[in-house]
Amino acid sequence: PPQPRKESVMSDPKNLFAILTALLMTGGTIWYCYIFAKGEVKPSLASWFLFSVATGLAFSAYTAGKHDFVSNAANTSDSLSCVLAFLFIWHRGNWHRGVSQTSKYCLWTSGFVVAFWLITRSHDFTNLAAQTILVVAYIPTIEKLWKNPESREPAGPWIAFCLASCLSLIPAFSLESNVLAKTYAVRAAICTGFLVLVNLRAAKLAPAQKETVR
Repeated sequence: PPQPRKESVMSDPKNLFAILTALLMTGGTIWYCYIFAKGEVKPSLASWFLFSVATGLAFSAYTAGKHDFVSNAANTSDSLSCVLAFLFIWHRGNWHRGVSQTSKYCLWTSGFVVAFWLITRSHDFTNLAAQTILVVAYIPTIEKLWKNPESREPAGPWIAFCLASCLSLIPAFSLESNVLAKTYAVRAAICTGFLVLVNLRAAKLAPAQKETVR
């Protein structure tokens, strides 16, 4: 009897967009690290450490709840990218050593969330709490861009992160997905999109401020 035909992984749109999400996220991270290595940006190591902790915490809580990786493509690729960026920035050494008060609060809150998770094993609450921390973690960077346009972030990598987050909405809203995957994808798209817009504003204001100083 004829054997049933196996479907290709790429035949499922959910898998295709999950792969595109991972490629864009990885490409954006490599691009950001390249710009950092050239000395064109001086990122805050504390912020990238916080992103690594919060995305890793959200990912750990998500997988502990027996959910699939593909639907939550944003968190899967995001956690790996943040860890890679943090390790590269830490290894190169030329990073901003200041720690904002908001970052300190987020780090302390992350510790409490981890302790709560270990005690209660509430995977869903832990995931949502980690995502709340991620929202707050964007505040120092957005505040810096708003108050000091000359200290803007590299546009290309952040646009790649934003596109990756938008693409991740498709696997997240597939029939097999769940609320946590949808929440992460929507939050990531909004946060990265807003940062891109604020960064574009900074790019427009920076030349005008230089002219004013002259």
